[in-house]
Amino acid sequence: MTTPSPLDCDTMVAMATSPALISALTVCDLCCVVAAPLLVYWLVRIWKMKLMHHNARLLVCFHIACLLLHVVGR
Repeated sequence: MTTPSPLDCDTMVAMATSPALISALTVCDLCCVVAAPLLVYWLVRIWKMKLMHHNARLLVCFHIACLLLHVVGR
């Protein structure tokens, strides 16, 4: 195993503190915060909907639940 060089550490510090990366992560976090309650709302609403076929409703709810797991994991 090799020891990291100072150049590698400087590169990583520059990447970790770049404004572009920080702004992209902030936008992603804001989208996840907004999406989580919306996904819960639609999950409950579709689950209670009687006009949709049961199998289609189950598939859509499963998809929304998986999206919710993905968003909460962020």
